[in-house]
Amino acid sequence: MVPAGRWARVPHVPPARRGTLIAVAIAVAVAAVPQDPASAAVRLARARLTPRAGDAVTVTAKVTGNRAALPVPCRLRVTGRAGGTGAPRSARRLDPSGRVTWSWRIPARTAPGPRRVRVRCGGAGTASGTLVVGPAAFLPRVVSRELVQRPHTGVPGEHGYAYLLRVVNPRRDFDLVDVSIGVDLVGTSGNGVAARSLLIERLPAGGTLLAGEQVTVVGDEPPVTLRVRVGRADGRHPPSPAATVRAVRVVRSADAAELYVRGEIANPAFSVTRPGDLTIALRDAQGRLVDVGASLTSDPVVAGGALTFDEGFFGSGYALVDHAEATVDAGR
Repeated sequence: MVPAGRWARVPHVPPARRGTLIAVAIAVAVAAVPQDPASAAVRLARARLTPRAGDAVTVTAKVTGNRAALPVPCRLRVTGRAGGTGAPRSARRLDPSGRVTWSWRIPARTAPGPRRVRVRCGGAGTASGTLVVGPAAFLPRVVSRELVQRPHTGVPGEHGYAYLLRVVNPRRDFDLVDVSIGVDLVGTSGNGVAARSLLIERLPAGGTLLAGEQVTVVGDEPPVTLRVRVGRADGRHPPSPAATVRAVRVVRSADAAELYVRGEIANPAFSVTRPGDLTIALRDAQGRLVDVGASLTSDPVVAGGALTFDEGFFGSGYALVDHAEATVDAGR
């Protein structure tokens, strides 16, 4: 306090510093004004995501409006009855543009189904979306392919051929279902002369199946090679026991004009199974392909039981056949 009748002594401020003091005062005043968190909002970049199990997924949210009032980090939650997805639980801060991102890879064994995605960013509130996880998908491998002219051609002007693929499931923890295969028989000109499509209902975990059939080619250009396309197939975990073929043998008629391949389809499971296509490859003594037969196994096989098969091939051209191999589609 200044005594009555005296002047107060005011400190001298150099001109060069006056602007600085004014600027500091203005900055403090602005910072002191309370900000309204309600003026900010959080939104998801994509409200619905549809990855497969085993895929990488990214959830991105953006806070718009008054981000200065939101020093609180954002948090992600992914929930659902189908179980977890491996989503990160750590909080993330907004980048300078107001975005926040979480990226992770969904485990391959994650159960398919919908999940709810929620991102909460402090006073900006919560944004919700949906994450629908599909089954894991894997690529089967074709480890061998064979093409042969069949022993007899049938109708004049039509040429009979047979092709055979050996298809492997590289996963030992998943059955592969609905394996789609496209096959082109390619002629000497490089053009396709015939096209076929195959569907394996179930390729067992770690298993190998034969896939092929007889094809009639009309025209003068013979096929000389195969062009094969295999699509990614849905994985099913855990794998189920699959039907197998056993006791395969070749039986000839007395005049050698007829040849039969006989064997059994065994079901090792504790429940009834309905196998798919039975594929048979006939080979000579050197292991070369002679012909291919494919037939649908329509009858169910009881738990722990077996189903016999007897497939016939007719014509003198089968005199070269020495042995046969066979596999059966595991079916549903």
